Amino acid sequence: MFDISKMIEIDKKYQKSVNLKLDYNQMEKINSYIPTQASIAVLKDYLQQIEKKRGTRSSILIGPYGKGKSHLLLVLLALLTKENRGDANKTVVNTLIEKIRKLDEGAAEMAVKICEKEQYYLPVLVSGTQNDLNRSFLLALRESLEREHLENLAPTTYFEEAMLTISSLKKALEAYEEQALFLFQKIYPTLTAGGIFEPMVQMDVTALYASVKDALHKQYGYAGIILIFDEFSKFVEGYPKERFSKAMEDLQNMCELANSGKESELHVILVAHKAMKEYKKALPKEVINAYMGVEGRIREVYFTTSLRNSYELIQNAVGKKEKEFTAYLKENKMFWELAEASYTLPYFKNMFEREAFFEIVAKGCFPLTPIAAYLLLKISEAAVQNERTVFTFLTNEEPNSLPDVLQ
Repeated sequence: MFDISKMIEIDKKYQKSVNLKLDYNQMEKINSYIPTQASIAVLKDYLQQIEKKRGTRSSILIGPYGKGKSHLLLVLLALLTKENRGDANKTVVNTLIEKIRKLDEGAAEMAVKICEKEQYYLPVLVSGTQNDLNRSFLLALRESLEREHLENLAPTTYFEEAMLTISSLKKALEAYEEQALFLFQKIYPTLTAGGIFEPMVQMDVTALYASVKDALHKQYGYAGIILIFDEFSKFVEGYPKERFSKAMEDLQNMCELANSGKESELHVILVAHKAMKEYKKALPKEVINAYMGVEGRIREVYFTTSLRNSYELIQNAVGKKEKEFTAYLKENKMFWELAEASYTLPYFKNMFEREAFFEIVAKGCFPLTPIAAYLLLKISEAAVQNERTVFTFLTNEEPNSLPDVLQ
């Protein structure tokens, strides 16, 4: 008699959803990434764009709620940013690349090539919670520089701002001497009754980003900046409509900077739950028209997941002890009879080749039967239209969850 509960290993690291800002540089989140054909296709698209170093560097990543867009972007950052590629995290990144390799050799090789170049990108994560998009961009850049310990970065715009503020030290500042700028910052509070010299919040956002990415390249060898605007959909839905046109001007300027093709790069990725054309009935006409002015500068990248991907996710979350499971399969005729009967259903036969069905659904989703796995996905889709509910059932130790049922 086999004890199924001792044969199954629920992987609890798949329990929680991903928040880009909170989870950046959390390597356990990279460890918990489950690659699927759909997610690797999107990752490969971005890796190709970065490797080519040309073309449209501003994009909008479109996909339904809870399908893993943020997790995918977290993985992209793990491959592109300095902190995540340090010696302490090499093992995690190498394991990630091997996961990718199992699904797409080309994507894995691109990831290896990019990592070997050691040209890092500064990640700038925009939340869009401000009622001023320009200020959101500025604050996100300042947070990123502080997080990466680059507060002493001295782009040319800082020196220019200092020269506009006070005439003393002008010659040294004109020569872009760092010590002159540091001295100016030190004496500034005395000159302004306690004020703090913060040129970043006073200057044009596009000029600042252009200057910072150039300084990152020249002073620290960075390839540039990768700016991710998560929850762009919520920003569009909630931004004051009377200021939306100005916000889109700011966004358009950033996209034009990204697409300008200079030596130091800026990549802009907006994250949305649906294409803007789908908002036409829900948003004011002036809002839609303002976005349409920017649309031509932004390429659309669709994160389209299939039901096959969902079965792959279940397969990864519900692990098996190989020795015990193999022995169970060898002796359990009912398992094979049930699997064979399930594969005769047009639903499964049209989606999977026979071998893939047995590997991914019959064995992969066990102890769920193929029909139980099908129902789990259908109920989750009907209830909340995302896979987080699936993972809650599979991994949470709550009444009536899979771990509870196994006991």
